[in-house]
Amino acid sequence: MKKYVIIILCLLILTGCEFNSNKTYELVEGVTIKTKDVEVFSNTKLGDIIEETNMEDLKLDKVLDTETIGDNRINIDYKYEGKEYKYTLTYHVIDTVKPIYLSAAQNITLLVNDDTNPCDNINIADNYSRIPTCEIIGDYTTEKTGTYKVKYQIKDESNNINERDLTINVVKELPDTPKSTPSVSEMIPFESVINKYKKDNTEFGIDVSRWQGDIDFNKVKDAGASFVMMRIGVSNKPEEELSMDSKYKQNIERAKAAGLKVGVYLYTTAINEDMAKTAAEFVVNSLDGVELDYPIVFDWENWSKFRTYQISIHDLNNVFLKFDEELKKHNLSAMLYGSKYYLNTMWEDRVKDNYKVWLAHYTNNMTDYEGKYMMWQMCSDGRINGIDGDVDIDIQFN
Repeated sequence: MKKYVIIILCLLILTGCEFNSNKTYELVEGVTIKTKDVEVFSNTKLGDIIEETNMEDLKLDKVLDTETIGDNRINIDYKYEGKEYKYTLTYHVIDTVKPIYLSAAQNITLLVNDDTNPCDNINIADNYSRIPTCEIIGDYTTEKTGTYKVKYQIKDESNNINERDLTINVVKELPDTPKSTPSVSEMIPFESVINKYKKDNTEFGIDVSRWQGDIDFNKVKDAGASFVMMRIGVSNKPEEELSMDSKYKQNIERAKAAGLKVGVYLYTTAINEDMAKTAAEFVVNSLDGVELDYPIVFDWENWSKFRTYQISIHDLNNVFLKFDEELKKHNLSAMLYGSKYYLNTMWEDRVKDNYKVWLAHYTNNMTDYEGKYMMWQMCSDGRINGIDGDVDIDIQFN
């Protein structure tokens, strides 16, 4: 009797009739399948990677996990010659995206015998690698004066390389740095923005924080503003706890009393999903039931420190998504704030195409940002009645 039981079990395993997700089942004789590599973080389905197969009735709409480079596995069901089978398919996830430069001086000056590594002063990021590397390609020495033409070479863990020219000047003495004359910007009157950009689908407003001091929101409204975005909280470093903007409560009470539409933004340096959750909870608790006219703005701007945080571009996008996920538990949602440059380089399509965007792009003419946006912060040196000094001016597109 035991002999027959063993034979039956063996047959079940060979035909794939019994399925155990911890086992890897071989293809039955005669079945062929050829797959191609898949890009990391891509929205890829099973049917997208199969180049050739004689399997029948495959469920090709199964979504693949592409979060990790290397070999990944997916359990599939298929038919062959009228029989049903199961198979654990191995597919390969690759990363072909180069790391990027966020900042890198193209000319640097070093003193003789200065052992500074030029790579220490650049800021870089990668879609996948949390610690992309940098090295200087080419010969140079600080033992004698001279001008050396070399290259930065930054590389991720998949050996994707991005190079940029660098000139190193080695000198005996640093030249005197001329004193810079403070630039005087031409203030932009709020009424001139209305006159220039007014259309049937536009509204005009401002965004404020404690830096604007005490604001007369009745005068702001009389000047033509219909909304105000205000900072609810701030954290300038990941290790720093969020704190409420000292003018927030006053601003939101007075803005609402003046009949202005209101929204809030959180200046955050959250670098992981736990911090994102904490940030969302801070906003919910600080609002304390106050109703808003806009989604909660996620304002992340600490780009100069990005390399030191040892996170990837993908990690940061997940932080935003976690922030939104936590807000949704309270019937709230998130809006992304970003400059034109960082929207194009650091925020992924899954975020900027699927969420409201508040665009920051300071230009004398209409922005040429090609993505979708709900609101445009068009200057930081605006002037409006009710505020002493500069203020950001915003245009909302309905």
